[in-house]
Amino acid sequence: MTHCIDVDIGSVLSPEARDPESDRARMIDDEVHARVEQERQMLANEVHDSVAQSITSVRMRMTMLRDAIARGDTSRAGALATDIDTAIAGVQSGLREIITHFRGAMAAPDLVSALEIAIDELRVVSEVEIDFTNLLGDAKLSAYEEHQMFYIAREAITNALKYAHANCVGVLLIEEQGHIELMVTDNGIGLEQANVRQQGHFGLRIMQERARRLGGTLAVEPCPCGGTRVRLVIPCCPPISGERQ
Repeated sequence: MTHCIDVDIGSVLSPEARDPESDRARMIDDEVHARVEQERQMLANEVHDSVAQSITSVRMRMTMLRDAIARGDTSRAGALATDIDTAIAGVQSGLREIITHFRGAMAAPDLVSALEIAIDELRVVSEVEIDFTNLLGDAKLSAYEEHQMFYIAREAITNALKYAHANCVGVLLIEEQGHIELMVTDNGIGLEQANVRQQGHFGLRIMQERARRLGGTLAVEPCPCGGTRVRLVIPCCPPISGERQ
């Protein structure tokens, strides 16, 4: 009598006998799926924590507005209508920022080239002087790190143009003392006034979350000579087998 035995050949082969390229492909595929899931979770959290809460607030105001109309309190109704209009405008602005963060793709396969393209486009649209200095040298970044840094840089530059009303923006990429740093500075109206203009700003929270996922820190601080500085610092890990994956 013949017995059919189902054996997973890969499970009995020694590590040396397995195809290293297949193992590497599986690892890359698993990493891609994990990163996509992280992005989805970040998007879900941001929608829940910002947009959903704002919509709940609008619904509460709508109930109050109906009550004011029923009582014939036109003054109260007018004030509530204005509040609702302002809140809805804030929700729209927040959604646009979230969509920008999660939709825009790098126009080049590497960080430096993608930033050069994005900065050139922003120069044309804004007619603002944007200076880009790349001092990364031989520093190696993974594709995931490059994508996250690109999104942070683009948001920081856009904020400088949109909220700070800057006419000069500087972007610096540099590796020093065991870390990689991205710095975006502007000569705009300054941090406090910009914060007033961007109340309810959702983009900053996403930038901070991206920095956290990179194992780094993000600081938004006033420049000594005026304006604002956004500074991202991430660890610069030594290459593994000659290359970071």
